[in-house]
Amino acid sequence: MARVVCTSYLFPDQVDRLKDAGHEVWLHQGNGRIPRERLIAELADAEALICLLTDRIDRELLGAAPSLRVVANVAVGYENVDIDTASELGIVVTNTPDVLTEATADLTFALLLTAARRGRLGFGMRILYHSRSRVEAAERDLDAEFVPFDRLLTESDFVSVHVPLTDETRHLFDRDAFARMKPTAILVNVARGPVVDEDALVRALEEGEIAGAGIDVFEHEPDVHPGLIRLRDRVVLTPHLGSATCETRRAMAQLAVDNVLAVLTGERPLTPVN
Repeated sequence: MARVVCTSYLFPDQVDRLKDAGHEVWLHQGNGRIPRERLIAELADAEALICLLTDRIDRELLGAAPSLRVVANVAVGYENVDIDTASELGIVVTNTPDVLTEATADLTFALLLTAARRGRLGFGMRILYHSRSRVEAAERDLDAEFVPFDRLLTESDFVSVHVPLTDETRHLFDRDAFARMKPTAILVNVARGPVVDEDALVRALEEGEIAGAGIDVFEHEPDVHPGLIRLRDRVVLTPHLGSATCETRRAMAQLAVDNVLAVLTGERPLTPVN
């Protein structure tokens, strides 16, 4: 029997799966983020942790959990987890990719539509994209055109951001990037908050370098830049809910539990990140 710690609500059927496998499950019942001291205490004899992107899983916390074998992050991104330390300690880290793609795409277009609510948007749009590697399926099926990042900025009426947060993408959208965009352009960010320099975004909006923005993720979550709130006539804000459908959240929870059960039985997890 292993002890599994969950930092937030977990669907009852997924809790039952863990219990049916013979494991003890501890769930944080309070509102908001679990206090760090409490999480460290609960992990003292835990072998598995199911956590959220808002939980900071760093060297201090991992070092205080000598029995920990797996950290199942219920998110696609995992910048909240110290991957190097986890690997050093032999702790498997997993995420939940793919299952939230459609829900996030839905929100992306909803933000795009709402930010363009003054009637500038038409469907059947020409699609430009930039990525670390070309996506031939998108080019074939959607007639999308792969272009350099600079051309994407200068030619696009809507710029939708979907990159992971890395050293290379942090503040990818800075003062220089906004200066190269059309004054009628709209930015949509459903990726990670720090990909956008929010000070630069507010300045670009105030000075008319771009026309508007639809933002689901924030540079200093859960805080929102006061300038974005002040500019609410040109900005649409949602509280990081790209995956917030029951079906998607259930699929994410199931994948996280699948990963935990696999590791605890000595099998390879489905979606490891280290």
